[in-house]
Amino acid sequence: MIKNLIIAVVGLLILGGVFVYIVPMLDDESAQVACTQEAMLCLDGSYVGRTGPSCEFAACPALPPAVYSCDNDKSVTVTFASETAMVELSDGRTMLLTLKEAASGAKYTNSDESFVFWTQDYGAFIEENGVTTFAACHIDDLTFPEVN
Repeated sequence: MIKNLIIAVVGLLILGGVFVYIVPMLDDESAQVACTQEAMLCLDGSYVGRTGPSCEFAACPALPPAVYSCDNDKSVTVTFASETAMVELSDGRTMLLTLKEAASGAKYTNSDESFVFWTQDYGAFIEENGVTTFAACHIDDLTFPEVN
């Protein structure tokens, strides 16, 4: 009887040790991961590599908003990201647009392309339903990096 009790206690101690020491090592998320050495080009001309446990690309440095002055005392403020642009119009509207393929410059649109922000070098304009609503827009701060 005492022999069975000692075997049971030793067995419980071994099981306890497995749960205390071995199971946490199996769930250790801090284990080192080797990521490929690919690089992604950011809009500001810098590059970022892969990082973290999922080997995702690191975030690109944030670009400052580009402020465009347009005809008729209108203005457009645009914050560019890798594939999107947050466009804030002087009439109070704000839209998140997606980069689309263009022959030259950059074209950002909403889902049905009824709103299009076009930019090349330091100039831009906006078309809404095929009509230019913000014309002859240009960046006054020529230190802003070109997006095209």
